[in-house]
Amino acid sequence: MTEPRVLPDVIERFLDTPVATPALAELRAAGAVAVRRRRRRMLSGTALAVALIVGGVAVGHQVLSSDGDRADDPVPPPADSTLEPPPGMRWAGTGRVVVAVPSGWKDLQAEPCRPAVPAVYFLSTEGRHCSLALPASSLLISDHPLAIPSDHEAVDGQVDGYDVVVDSELCAQPRVMTCSLDISVPDLGAYFRITIHGTEAEQQDLVAVRQSLTVLPDSQAAVPLVKSWHRSDVEDAVAAMQALGLEPTVEDGCHDAGLCDLAVWTDPPAGRVVAAGTPVTIFVVGWGDGPDPYPLDQLTCDNPYQRSSGTIDVIAPRSPKEAREQDWPSDPMAAVEGVPDAPLWRHLGIADLTLLDAWDDGLASVSAQDADGRTVLIMRVEELVEGAWAMTGTETC
Repeated sequence: MTEPRVLPDVIERFLDTPVATPALAELRAAGAVAVRRRRRRMLSGTALAVALIVGGVAVGHQVLSSDGDRADDPVPPPADSTLEPPPGMRWAGTGRVVVAVPSGWKDLQAEPCRPAVPAVYFLSTEGRHCSLALPASSLLISDHPLAIPSDHEAVDGQVDGYDVVVDSELCAQPRVMTCSLDISVPDLGAYFRITIHGTEAEQQDLVAVRQSLTVLPDSQAAVPLVKSWHRSDVEDAVAAMQALGLEPTVEDGCHDAGLCDLAVWTDPPAGRVVAAGTPVTIFVVGWGDGPDPYPLDQLTCDNPYQRSSGTIDVIAPRSPKEAREQDWPSDPMAAVEGVPDAPLWRHLGIADLTLLDAWDDGLASVSAQDADGRTVLIMRVEELVEGAWAMTGTETC
């Protein structure tokens, strides 16, 4: 079947010629044209196949039809081939189902709420804090439905022979326009929520990401999420990584660090696309084969299992420039030292502070010790925008 040109010249130019990152305005305009043409095709009842081409390699196929007819299944790429994202973009997803997002978006792995910076993330049921910051563009990834099925869901084409389900677009404008779109490939257990935040966020922004949806060949995979530090979840993640051709190893820092913090993360981070055979390290703090360093029946102030979490509401600066003008702390320790009246801070007899960890995704933790050297407070610190850190949570006995 002869396919009319669906993507305008600006998209094809950036896909075929690796040059500078395409401007959002051009991508938005390209998406708008694609939306109008898609609507005309749906009204005419003509089935068509759309192939997104990156560097001369077919990234994925969608089959769109108003009457339910399907075109012939596309020919999958060779198992040993690799698919590159458009210039200035990177793949993010689950298993082998991915979409393209701006390369500058952070990897936050598991978060209890929407991030304050543009990021790729997974929802966590074990989140420790949820700062109140202005919303940002993001990609939420899940292996299960993100919402209760509704009449607004509809099959909107296919990707490599699998149905793509799209929910209706939702937009709100409390201050700045924010639009979200849920897309999924249920047969492959892949569910995404794309959120575009900006003064001109419209449907075409979402469509640009929507049209990048693809299934990777066997030579590539997205690093699975380790859902929690519990042994069963870690073992499930190891099996999932091995099934995707990755090489996972588990490091338990519980005994070496002397402080079990009930946390887990991976390197490379969850959602990041890597080549088959890539080593993936699962860092687990709170899971080990030996005895617990802090038995649950010993209720002392040093027992990290006996902490309760507190959240500090934080309104983030909108930009690094605004953060500098308002003298926001520029590093994790400065953020903690600048909050002498934080909950319980004044009553703990703090004698020393220690930076426990600072991660590439803009999160850090700082511990506070009393005069006897006991850890009596753990503070969660977050980089809300570049160069602007704030204390966002506490854990104490």
